[in-house]
Formats: sequence, structure tokens, C-alpha cells
Amino acid sequence: MCFHYSIKKTKKQIENHFNVQFEESTLFEPTQHANAFTHPLMPIITNDKPDTIQLFKWGLIPNWVKDKERAKEISNMTLNARVETVKEKPSFKEAIKSQRCLVIADGFYEWKTEGKRKTKYFIEHAEKPLFAFAGIWNSWANKQTGEIENTFSILTQKANSFMAKIH
Repeated sequence: MCFHYSIKKTKKQIENHFNVQFEESTLFEPTQHANAFTHPLMPIITNDKPDTIQLFKWGLIPNWVKDKERAKEISNMTLNARVETVKEKPSFKEAIKSQRCLVIADGFYEWKTEGKRKTKYFIEHAEKPLFAFAGIWNSWANKQTGEIENTFSILTQKANSFMAKIH
């Protein structure tokens, strides 16, 4: 999985599929193409609130980050977490212990490079209108402002035989 996915379904469709409710007054808008590097707010279900869909910012900020400037840098490097190294990386090793989540999606984008040509593919489940990526989350407190930023990373792994043809 690169850094692009979609969630085109409505709030009601998502709630019905996962049998959970969005947090009250959540302003969720479906999106055809979420780009990780814009750090969008995306719907997730955390292990501490399994009956609630919340909007968290894509790009995990660990608790040890001291200020907003460093938080922005780190969040660009923590969009995805590789399962092979997640327990070793300082940015992820605390969250993987107890802060897990489901990242709700209905498809994702991959680009196949052949020479100088790049072809975009949209990957979706043939039989399921919605699915979830495994993820980890954290609530980072900005020590300067007291503001809390809820953030997440998607867990990824080496491409399987089907995806290896593209990725």
C-alpha cells in the first residue's frame, strides 16, 4: 500500500457495515482519493472505543515529540508502519503494544512503473464494499498549546504475489 486510498461510502453505509456509530457531530465527507501527505482526517475504529467511528489524522505522532514543528516532520515519516519492524521503530513501538485500530476504506491506489511510464491502479475487494486496514494510533499532546492531536498509521507488509505484479 502506498499512500493513497478511498472511502467513498456515506456515514450511514459505513455505520451499517461495521455495526458502529460515528462520534456525535462528526463531519465526515466521503473521499475518492485521500493523499497521505495532506494528513487528512480519516475514519477509524480504535481498540479503546470499539463501538465508535472517530476521525484521526493520518501520520502518527509519538508521545515523545516535543513541538508542533517536529510533529509535522515526524508525521510525514509515520504514514505507514511496516509490520516487520513496527516493534523496533521508536515512533511505533509504544503504540503497537496497546493502541490498535481499524482504518476504514473501500479501495486503495497503487502505481506500476514500467520504464518511465507509471500506470495508476485502483484496488478494491470484489465482494465487500468496505474493509479495514490494520493500524496503530496515538493521541499526542502539544505541550505548547495543550491541544490533542489524534493520529494513526496504517500497518503494511511486503506485497503478496497478486500485488507484487503492480507494486
